[in-house]
Amino acid sequence: MSMVVDVDSATRRAFGLADELEPFDGEWHTHNRHQLLYAQTGTMRVEAGSSVWRVPSDRAGWIPAGLPHRVSAGRPVSLRTLYLGPELV
Repeated sequence: MSMVVDVDSATRRAFGLADELEPFDGEWHTHNRHQLLYAQTGTMRVEAGSSVWRVPSDRAGWIPAGLPHRVSAGRPVSLRTLYLGPELV
């Protein structure tokens, strides 16, 4: 089951989320915060700016604040993500 959270309206300067996701195709979007995207299990495909990369299990990807990106996965993924206010980095 997937949760929907408006990360840009959160009041904390930094916070993390965990989710168990079925295969999905995310929409293009941006965040006002930096994002560290981690695959505890499974593999995610990340498109960011003009780059495309895979985030396999036990690896993470860095997405700077304001960078258009989208994430997808062809199989279930255990997503862990950390959001950091731009003033922290």
